[in-house]
Amino acid sequence: MIRCPHCDPTWMFAELVFSAVVIVLCMLIFFRTKEMYGLTRHKGINYFRTTFLFFALAFFFRFAFHLFSISGIVFDFSFPRQIIGPLPLLVTGYFSTIAIFYLLLSLVWKRVNSEQFLAVAHVAAFLLASVVFVFRSAHFLALIQVLLIIFVLILAYLRSRHSRSFSGLFVIYVLLFVGWLANIMILSPRFRIPFEVMAVSYAVSVAVLGVIFYKVYRWTG
Repeated sequence: MIRCPHCDPTWMFAELVFSAVVIVLCMLIFFRTKEMYGLTRHKGINYFRTTFLFFALAFFFRFAFHLFSISGIVFDFSFPRQIIGPLPLLVTGYFSTIAIFYLLLSLVWKRVNSEQFLAVAHVAAFLLASVVFVFRSAHFLALIQVLLIIFVLILAYLRSRHSRSFSGLFVIYVLLFVGWLANIMILSPRFRIPFEVMAVSYAVSVAVLGVIFYKVYRWTG
């Protein structure tokens, strides 16, 4: 029978609630920025908002995995652990990595061919997720994503130095960086982390997304 890393019902319920809240906040940000993009047709805004769509998808499949696991326990049925067990690594690894690439594209879209960039990004995200899936190495996924998000943050900082209008967005990129660090260790069920530490990560992640939504709401209000 498939079991989550922590089979405590409290932990499993917390996982479901947290994932659901993250999904809702990400989709609120995604749809709230739809009008902004519709009025401006600014490609950077479109790529930025798509980041939250893929981030929501990553947590949707995480939510589905935990719901699946709980169902197996409640209704007493089992699945081939060697196949289903590492599957969330493949799915969440792909969607969370491509989300970072879209965030990067929101900064460099004027300097690159967007279609070619996205084609390479999707292939790179899939290959990374496949490697992580085969070797079951969530730590490798975390390392690559941290390096990518640091690179994005550096670019955002350099851009903010030359554009006053971008300084407000830089704050959001910083918040995303903090939120991503809080999520990076818990995005994959392969990590064994004490419930207390995960609770703090949950709180930080939700707070960051809440602040971002508030800022977006004010801009679009």
